[in-house]
Amino acid sequence: MASSLSCNMSRARWAQVEAEMIIKDEVQIKCRDRLAEMTILESEIKKLIILKHTLDDKSSQLNSARI
Repeated sequence: MASSLSCNMSRARWAQVEAEMIIKDEVQIKCRDRLAEMTILESEIKKLIILKHTLDDKSSQLNSARI
């Protein structure tokens, strides 16, 4: 009887560990996806900064030409 109880507890613990591993894997996948999104956004931000500098330069040139 004691070994049956021990076996049931081991199965319950194994099921818990499996569930924790599944959750860990899901979180890891979400983190990886979010990191990929952040990398793309960082690239887009850099492009926008370059575009803003270009626009500022052109605006400055136009303002200088008016004077």
